[in-house]
Amino acid sequence: MRRLCCLALSCAFSLISVAAHAATTTYNISFTASGQVAASGSFTLTFDRTQPYVSNATAGLTVNSLSFASGPSGYIYYPGVNGSLRIGGLLSGVDGVTLGTDDYSVEFDDFGPSTRFAVLFLSQLGATEFKDDVVGTVTVTQVATTPEPSSFVLLVTGLLGSGTVLRRKLS
Repeated sequence: MRRLCCLALSCAFSLISVAAHAATTTYNISFTASGQVAASGSFTLTFDRTQPYVSNATAGLTVNSLSFASGPSGYIYYPGVNGSLRIGGLLSGVDGVTLGTDDYSVEFDDFGPSTRFAVLFLSQLGATEFKDDVVGTVTVTQVATTPEPSSFVLLVTGLLGSGTVLRRKLS
C-alpha cells in the first residue's frame, strides 16, 4: 500500500509539472504607428492566455525598444473570443495615463494572428486623449515553447519510481 501511494504521488507530480507549463506562451510584439501620434516599439511577453483576467502585471514583460521615453511598464490582458492586450506605463496603472509624464498605453485588439491597433496614447508627446483605431502595423509572433528541464526531471523520476515499484512487485 505504501508503495502504491508513492507511485501515485510521483506520477501526479510529474503530470502536474508538465501541465503547468503547457498554457504559458511567449510572444514577440512589434508596432509602428503613424498619423497624429507617431511611435514604434517592441515587446516580449510570456503569459498564460487561459487565465481569466490579468491586471497591471509585470512578470514576463520585457520592453525591447520604444521610440519614446517611458517609465516602468506592465500589461493587462482581457480574455474573450480573441482577447485584448494593453501594455503601458505604471504611473497610473496600465489603464490610466498621467499627462505630461513618461506614461503611455498601447492596446492591441484581437490579440493573436490578426492583431490590430485599438488605442495608442503617449502623454509626453502632447496627446490629450486616447487615439482610437490608430494607423500603423502590428506584428505578433509566437515563440516556439521550450520545455523546462525541471519538468523532465520530475517526469523521469516519476517513471523510474513506478518502474521500480512494479519490478519489485513482480519479483
